[in-house]
Amino acid sequence: MYKPANDTVVTPKDSHTERKQKSYTNLVNSREVATKISSYSSENTRKAFTDACLRRCNNQPPYPWQLDAAEAFYLGLDCTVLAGTGFGKSLPFVMPCMLSSEKVLLVISPLNSLEEDQACRCRKMGLTSVAVNHQTYSDELHEELRLQKYQVIYTSPEMAISNPRFNGLLCSPNYHEHLIGIVIDEAHCIVQWGGDFRPTYGKLDKLRSFVPTHIPLYITSATMTPDVLSEEVSFIRNRTDFAAVDFLFKGVTHVDEMERALIFVNRVVDSQSGWQRAYKILPPHLRRHVGFLNSLRSERSKVSELELFRQGERRILWVTEVGGMGLDIPDITFAGQLGAPQSLTVWLQRAGRAGRSADVHACAVLYIEGSVVKRIGPGVNGEPGGENESEDDEEEERTYRKKLEPSLREFVEAKGCRRDVADKLFDNPPGRVGT
Repeated sequence: MYKPANDTVVTPKDSHTERKQKSYTNLVNSREVATKISSYSSENTRKAFTDACLRRCNNQPPYPWQLDAAEAFYLGLDCTVLAGTGFGKSLPFVMPCMLSSEKVLLVISPLNSLEEDQACRCRKMGLTSVAVNHQTYSDELHEELRLQKYQVIYTSPEMAISNPRFNGLLCSPNYHEHLIGIVIDEAHCIVQWGGDFRPTYGKLDKLRSFVPTHIPLYITSATMTPDVLSEEVSFIRNRTDFAAVDFLFKGVTHVDEMERALIFVNRVVDSQSGWQRAYKILPPHLRRHVGFLNSLRSERSKVSELELFRQGERRILWVTEVGGMGLDIPDITFAGQLGAPQSLTVWLQRAGRAGRSADVHACAVLYIEGSVVKRIGPGVNGEPGGENESEDDEEEERTYRKKLEPSLREFVEAKGCRRDVADKLFDNPPGRVGT
């Protein structure tokens, strides 16, 4: 995947023209990165997409916007595609599968009948496809899915989020090697149905925690209003929303499949509770490879636990601040922080525990509570004073439900590259390398 480090961020306040311009900026940047890394050719890729569509779609070539969306998804960019009913929103996300029979695409669909209809359309295009729901799921189908027999899998939110066996498959690192992306079709259902009618729709943000961040999401609908689009940003419920990192444990069958990970929490009790949750998820033969480290453990056990982690016997550690002090282990591939830390400096220190070797591909993820961006006080949520309040008054009166250190709040709410916020905090010189 070729996401550039300094993606231009599309915001809810952007006009249609600004959204389009930023989207194409990201596509161009990704092309340039891919070309440098792997001699990628946009021209050749788009021609391959076109030739595949001509062969598989009754000699009908794709529209230019379909090629744009397909190429963006192919390059690993998260995509939101809005187009009217019958305009061909589905074709772009299956086009990458036309170029590789070894890749798997997961599509979240709202209805069983629609799943089967869409799977049938894929089969007519020569793609192996299947509908996975409570009516079709069986031991035989599960084994076929495990062996990556199907290129395109249509399923429901309930199967993807709530079915332990199918969810475990989706969380498996082995499956991630073949997963080209996740599609949420008819995405307006997240808001329309995510309450009492089908609450699992309101939990689809967890899909991002099930898979590595380089696997893109493709969101599509014919009827997503600006208000619905503004709700795409997701947060954890609170600092004990341990399910956000379940993807590190679910579906793992062998120790070599486990990440080398540090999961930072802010309280001693949370390090123990998180470890207990992981212990229950993992199969018995892997439980000893997860541990926890906090200030209340004896000095002897702290030394022992760190040494086990350093040697690789412990693969994943739940840790408080004590786990980030001077820790220099080169092969850590994941650093996560559950809940807002004390400051941006603390987060950057913790994030810096991962990827300390140039030979390791690593990522760091900051999981922030939703209360961080919720405001209370005058003029909020339609309360008195809201409509007649000036922007200056609103800014002065603004009070967030959860307070953050100023630099950390700026980092969380940044619309551009967050490394700019860090550079400002540390007064780094211009000319940053690797952007």
